[in-house]
Amino acid sequence: MADVWIVSEKPVHQETLTDPDQGPFVRRRPALLPSRAADNLFWLGRYVERAETLVRLLRAHHDRLEAFDPGTLPLTASIKDHLST
Repeated sequence: MADVWIVSEKPVHQETLTDPDQGPFVRRRPALLPSRAADNLFWLGRYVERAETLVRLLRAHHDRLEAFDPGTLPLTASIKDHLST
């Protein structure tokens, strides 16, 4: 899907479905978080946790590789296989 821009020589009437005389938006319950914002925060938290887990796994893998030879520990091979998928 692509955006298409058509340039006009004269002003174009803007169509909107909102009431122009409505005034500024006022939230009825200011203490509650809007559902879209709450959903976005939920998914942000999930992805941050996934990234944190992956970084911990990478750090553990690199610490093991630095401390031991790559072929001596089966754990390093298992972590490497997990990281490559």
